[in-house]
Amino acid sequence: MPDTHNNPLSQGVSEAPSLPVTGPTMVLGVAMPDAAEIPTLSAPLSPTEQSEHIAMKEHALSVLQDGWQFRGKALIKGACSISGSFEGHLKPLLGQSASIVITGTGVVQADLHVSHASVMGLYAGSLNAPGGRVELHPGAIVSGHIRYGRLLVNDADLNATLERVIASTPAI
Repeated sequence: MPDTHNNPLSQGVSEAPSLPVTGPTMVLGVAMPDAAEIPTLSAPLSPTEQSEHIAMKEHALSVLQDGWQFRGKALIKGACSISGSFEGHLKPLLGQSASIVITGTGVVQADLHVSHASVMGLYAGSLNAPGGRVELHPGAIVSGHIRYGRLLVNDADLNATLERVIASTPAI
């Protein structure tokens, strides 16, 4: 136990109460997407909270955690956060939209069909976000083919064929 009686910095200072940590924390910088758009992991839900969460279908979130591996085809609704390894195809359910966040630990080799993509990890493949937004953050390594409406590259390693696709608007 450290001796705080002779330490002038600790005299007259009471220890601050520690707050419980309810989920991961991250320092956001200017290059990060809006905090409201980043899918986050949270503490395990109680059975009551799980049924409430399932009832909120408009806030669907799919998570592939760090250390997990998935190989195959995934159909999703809403947001998807990949911190593990994903290989295959990912697209939204029929009539739905989907967005993806590949975190700094995420490794993805896949064909993606999404409305919004944010990449902080490793991605190789065909990323289709026609009319949507693709964000490549510092530390991201991206290769393949990217179809996008808006593209943000912020100190990422990019080796891809880029194709800008403007969202079609109805004729007046």
